[in-house]
Amino acid sequence: MLGGRLGRSPVMIGRATPLGRLRRLTSSPAAELAFVSGEAGIGKTRLLREVVLGSGRTVLAGQADPTALNRPFALIGDMLGPAGWVDVNAALGDLVARIGDAGAIVVFEDLHWADTASVEVFERLAQQRRPGVLLIGSYRPDELSRRLPGGDMLLRLERRHDIDRIHLDRLTRSEVAAFLATVYDRPLPSSIADAMFERTGGNPFFLEEMLDCCGDVSPDELADQPLPWSLEEVVRRQLDGLSAPERRLAETAAILGPSASFDVLGGVADLGEDELVVRLRSLVDSGLLVEHDDHFAFRHALVRDAVEGHLLGRERRRLHERALRLLDKAGGAPAAELARHAAGAGYYDEMVDHARVGVVHELRQHGSSHLALRLAVDALAEARDDIVLLEVATEAAWLLGLNDEALGYAERLRAVSSGRLVSLGSLATATRWIVRLQADRSDRAGLVAALASLVSLLDEPLEPIDRARTEAAVAQSYMLQHERELAVAWADRAVATAVALGAADGAASGTAAAVADSVRVQALIERGSARASLDPAAGAELLAAIDEAEALGEWVLVTRGINNLFDVVPVHTPDGRRLLERFRHAADRAGFDAMSTAVSLLRSADLAMADGDMAEADDCLAQAMTWMPLHRAKEGDWVESHALALALERGEVEGLAARIERLDAAKRRDQPGAGTMCPPRWWNLHLELQLAALRNDRATAEERLRSVASDPHAEPLDGPSLLDAVDAAARVGAPPDLVRAVLLAPGSLRRPAGARALLAAEAVVLQAERRHAEATAAFAVALDDPDPAFGAPLLGYLGALAATSELALGRRERARQL
Repeated sequence: MLGGRLGRSPVMIGRATPLGRLRRLTSSPAAELAFVSGEAGIGKTRLLREVVLGSGRTVLAGQADPTALNRPFALIGDMLGPAGWVDVNAALGDLVARIGDAGAIVVFEDLHWADTASVEVFERLAQQRRPGVLLIGSYRPDELSRRLPGGDMLLRLERRHDIDRIHLDRLTRSEVAAFLATVYDRPLPSSIADAMFERTGGNPFFLEEMLDCCGDVSPDELADQPLPWSLEEVVRRQLDGLSAPERRLAETAAILGPSASFDVLGGVADLGEDELVVRLRSLVDSGLLVEHDDHFAFRHALVRDAVEGHLLGRERRRLHERALRLLDKAGGAPAAELARHAAGAGYYDEMVDHARVGVVHELRQHGSSHLALRLAVDALAEARDDIVLLEVATEAAWLLGLNDEALGYAERLRAVSSGRLVSLGSLATATRWIVRLQADRSDRAGLVAALASLVSLLDEPLEPIDRARTEAAVAQSYMLQHERELAVAWADRAVATAVALGAADGAASGTAAAVADSVRVQALIERGSARASLDPAAGAELLAAIDEAEALGEWVLVTRGINNLFDVVPVHTPDGRRLLERFRHAADRAGFDAMSTAVSLLRSADLAMADGDMAEADDCLAQAMTWMPLHRAKEGDWVESHALALALERGEVEGLAARIERLDAAKRRDQPGAGTMCPPRWWNLHLELQLAALRNDRATAEERLRSVASDPHAEPLDGPSLLDAVDAAARVGAPPDLVRAVLLAPGSLRRPAGARALLAAEAVVLQAERRHAEATAAFAVALDDPDPAFGAPLLGYLGALAATSELALGRRERARQL
């Protein structure tokens, strides 16, 4: 019954959406039917186990096995215990009796192996549509044909429109990295994550098997370990029965990898078209290779790995050399492919030359951060001090959220540049990256030291473009530290330098002018971001800079600018929704994984919460949580604060005090002078007050208000958080004078536009004082022109409060209208 191991990762990576869908079905009072499909080892059983745990329902589960087809009622017997049924009605009756009237989750696993009688029981139960019963069937699509009982039944049932169909795909490269980080409690080097993705193809079972066979081996050595016996068996079965020519062609395909097109395969394997067609058809029919757009790849990456591994070194080098010369002669091959074949052939100088071209192209033109980083790291093994490779490796690792790895490359770049008199520009580049990375790592001490070094470089004879970039980087650093006036001043300085440079170089070099324009736009992004946090009217300035960056194809700047603009334009507004789509597009184009995963999901959670869609918000947070092993600082706190807000909205109190305290401790470590960088804020105040209100704990609420009032580092709240805090304080009975002194004093709101939120909060306090006539007047103004940050649930709640005051005044008709 839902057997097998739980897995090494405590979190199911990449499965938050299907898990959320199935969990919603478990709470439905209606009859529900779902099918979960996916290849062997993809995690179907783990998913189903997570669904039933904590569901509070009766769970009946049975699993077929490869021998079940010849044993009537085998799957039902696994579910209920053998009972010697002779007809389907009897087995169905026993199953229905076990389900009872309280509802249940009934799971039929591995329908591709299920016997005819058990399949008929499944179909009959599905047709009964019993209220409160969630019926789930799982199967492997590649093993379920119409000739099997389960396949025929599936075709009949799938004509219905009320079926939830959930297909599990393999883990992506980023998800494999998150999986490994979860297992080992730290992000692993990108080269290890890439190697494990390539070896396992993103199959969770293969990943688990690889980790189990490694035992106590250091995770940094995972890529060099032999295959465990279970996977050797998979590989052996795939290769059994190949003829000598087929094996030779498979070896060629293994060496070629992504470049294994029909023509290249024929050229490297030295096969004519007719023979090549016959051999390829045989390999495709056997399931060893799959065809896509005239390219051929192994269905399982581990098989490709094993085929290549069985080649003699001389054979491998010869095939790589043939591929290199053929692709180079034909022209148009990606530099990354040429570099890979040059390395395989042993031509390492040639590999580094191709890599220098390839890393820049993949990062700038394709936004392929993973490929750029992998290529740079491989080439750095041969050219450790190459400046171009180190610069790209730093940027690509940062885009992927691998801040510690990026810092290592940046520090190596600084060390290399410091030893070369002609590398002042590279030294500035390295120092700029170190400043940014220390900020992202919330290392205030490291940031302060690196920023001082960066500013001191402006006293050196930097090239004008390096000077402009350095000034823009200083502006960015101050913006990230919320030193807004300094950020604006440095950004203005960078703009002036870039404009002067563009004017000087424009006539002589279009490229130089374009680079100057890019730096100018970066400075405008930093300036607009800093100013918008002070004055929402500056949002138009930031948006104009974003538009310019987009026109230039500067997708990293677009992504960063929009992310900062969300502080001014709430994501649930019409403009915010359009910005969210632009944000996702820009992050994808830039290869900015740190933004396109965790941050994008958190913005989507903001949108769902503002729309009042709790289920969607839960799904987004669950997906965001899977990325936290790679993004442990700011995004992790952000996810937790959202999760706490949702729990309080549901009225949950168990364990929340400890979670809020942990979050508060994390943020207090981020206060100035504590050695880290994150900005101080009344981060948890609204959460603490809401929890106190749920517990009817007035003493704690008052104590927290007084402690915040004396906190010299406290920053203002945004409109919704302020209103939540005021409402909770009022409900728990905190003195109105104290609430006003702490929460409604000048400067208590983060944005001037929040004055409308301040009016709504004042209305809440007036109502608590039973000054209903004044309260209704304040509510009327606040609801007539509400704070744009207020989502639908908050506006609805304000309307209900206003109606309460209208009723207190005896104005029933006006209350009804609200």
